[in-house]
Amino acid sequence: MHYWVRASSSDFGGTVPQPRSGHSAVNIGKSKVVVFGGLVDKRFLSDVVVYDIDNKLWFQPECTGNGSNGQVGPGPRAFHIAVAIDCHMFIFGGRFGSRRLGDFWVLDTDIWQWSELTSFGDLPSPRDFAAASAIGNRKIVMYGGWDGKKWLSDVYVLDTISLEWMQLPVTGSVPPPRCGHTATMVEKRLLIYGGRGGGGPIMGDLWALKGLIEEENETPGWTQLKLPGQAPSSRCGHTITSGGHYLLLFGGHGTGGWLSRYDIYYNDTIILDRLSAQWKRLPIGNEPPPARAYHSMTCLGSLYLLFGGFDGKSTFGDIWWLVPEGTKFASK
Repeated sequence: MHYWVRASSSDFGGTVPQPRSGHSAVNIGKSKVVVFGGLVDKRFLSDVVVYDIDNKLWFQPECTGNGSNGQVGPGPRAFHIAVAIDCHMFIFGGRFGSRRLGDFWVLDTDIWQWSELTSFGDLPSPRDFAAASAIGNRKIVMYGGWDGKKWLSDVYVLDTISLEWMQLPVTGSVPPPRCGHTATMVEKRLLIYGGRGGGGPIMGDLWALKGLIEEENETPGWTQLKLPGQAPSSRCGHTITSGGHYLLLFGGHGTGGWLSRYDIYYNDTIILDRLSAQWKRLPIGNEPPPARAYHSMTCLGSLYLLFGGFDGKSTFGDIWWLVPEGTKFASK
């Protein structure tokens, strides 16, 4: 059994981040969570807010840096990708207003310094709502997104040492193009779930991509997975977070059907058990947070930290813990 616990400002030192959706939050080691950017009331953000896990403290670091236009760090944006490798957070793309971005940055979280990166090879087109994951501690894989005109189904691999992008040549069947999906590396495979597809349908399919680990010498290829159990309903703007032997899916939105013009927002919690390879509902012992999409969820040991999001009307700034029964949080 797990329980949701809403955090109060007295649980933290410092100033909690302002409400936002479409932001990113990445774990840097086991010491901190770095939140970047997002959107609130049509205003795009470019701030960096950090949660110091050991000291239960939120702070805004004074970042230095030098971009191609003389700016310190990336411009305001939402719906970008953010991937952590060691002490570095890599940022690509996203959206500012109606413009899709294709710039590429890294933040060194040891010294809080931004660098705009000039990359090489097969450069991906500007896009938002793509999804990406780290491959080991050197490479990043990115899939899909929306370039302002079409939904994408391309796969790019970035070597963070040489800064070279390579478009992965994938043979055989490929997933339908999409945006607002999730991408999660599980051992040697990239798992893609859900998203909004070309023409607008919201999807609930699960795909695995092999051929990302050079030493394996596998030909890159997609396989659609149809797993037993209680699969989630089709959705977009959800999160999938790795924790232990399972992946935890929370929130997102779907449609009320083609006759209705409204979206349905979710607050259910579903796990993909890697050992039994099936979907399961996570037993929750109390009321979950309000339904939302485009939030962030990070795993801190046995706990999960939920922040922000959007429910079609309002942007959230609340912070929630998802805790296993028996932890000190559960008694609050």
